Parts: sequence; C-alpha cells; structure tokens
Amino acid sequence: MAHHHLQHGIETCHREYFDATLPPNLRAASGDTVTIDTVTGSPDVVPDPTAFHVPCITAIETALRGSFEFIVRDDLAFTYPRAETPTHHVTMGVDPDLDRCAVKAVRETIALIGETNGLSHADAYMLCSLAGDLHITQTVNGSKGVHMMMDKKNLRM
Repeated sequence: MAHHHLQHGIETCHREYFDATLPPNLRAASGDTVTIDTVTGSPDVVPDPTAFHVPCITAIETALRGSFEFIVRDDLAFTYPRAETPTHHVTMGVDPDLDRCAVKAVRETIALIGETNGLSHADAYMLCSLAGDLHITQTVNGSKGVHMMMDKKNLRM
C-alpha cells in the first residue's frame, strides 16, 4: 500500500470538460491512500458543500471535513460526471454557454437510458422530452452547468 499526494495546479485541474482520454494525474491501487490538495480550504477539507440553498436565488457554500472513499470504476465509460439518488439519475453538462450545457446534459441522459434500458436513441430522446427535468447547476466562475434529473420510476432498472 502506498500514499500519493496530488497537488492542485493547472496540470491537475480541468474545468468545463471531462475526458476519459486524458492521462491520469496519478494511479492508485486498492488500499492506497491519496491526499488531494484543494484550491480552497486545505488538504483535509473538501470544498464547496452547500449549507443552505434557495433555488434560483442563492447558496451558501462551506467546507467539509471527513474521511471519504472514492472508488475508481474502470468498467464505466462516460464523458461527464453522473450521480444517482434514491429516486433519480442525474446527468450533467458543463460549458461557458448554458444552451450547450443543456444539450450535453440531455445527450448524457439519452446515453444513460440507452445503456441501462436498451432504448433506441429516438425513444430515449422522447423520454427525456416527456419526463426529464433540467436544472441550472451553476452560473459562476465562467463555467456554467446544467443537470438533468430523470425519475427512476420512468426507467426499467
């Protein structure tokens, strides 16, 4: 087991895009520990959890201390981060232009639906049009973000 230290910097921080073809900043094996420096906070603080959020108005961001387990999934391949809640699948799109963000989020949802439910591109797009819920993720720092929420009730999992 080894310990790795990932420092923040222009070489390790990629804004507005996620690309599986980029070389990894480090390689860790099962059981290794990793210290990740953050741009805000300190190495033992994870930045940007939201303490208070009023949709479309404001959010108060705080720092978070704790132990985290990150699991690298080599068996998955997608362009942007995805999330899952007990009730929804969430896909994201990031770009300086909100319209392009929305297009990316919808395309990621179409891909997710195709992967998990075997629907054609056209049928997945139709489902997104009928049941997908687009939200603005952020409009700060020159990076804008949109995420699409798809209720799991609409999918066969």
